[in-house]
Amino acid sequence: MSVPSLAALQPVPSHFRRLWRAESPLRRVLLVDMLVWGTLLNLCAGGIALTLIAHDAPDWAALAAFLVPLPYNLFLCAAVWRASGTGHAVLTTGARALAIVWLGGVFMF
Repeated sequence: MSVPSLAALQPVPSHFRRLWRAESPLRRVLLVDMLVWGTLLNLCAGGIALTLIAHDAPDWAALAAFLVPLPYNLFLCAAVWRASGTGHAVLTTGARALAIVWLGGVFMF
């Protein structure tokens, strides 16, 4: 079994680096990364948490499963905030407001 080279693993860290440095377009960060992938991750975590509750797992395990995506959610919200730093005031305010509403909404599951 061969070990993947470091060059093969480079796209993932570079994507997060681009998000943090606000080098990705706001449209991609908001629509693809946050609304699609972030929501999908939260739905999966919520489903796992509900499954754990249904199978009488300890409450702490269900809570932990539910909160696993929290760091990524905060990162995405910050990435949207940073990506909207330049541009038309109405669009940047709307994107920031949507990011905050989404962040609050994912925990109302």
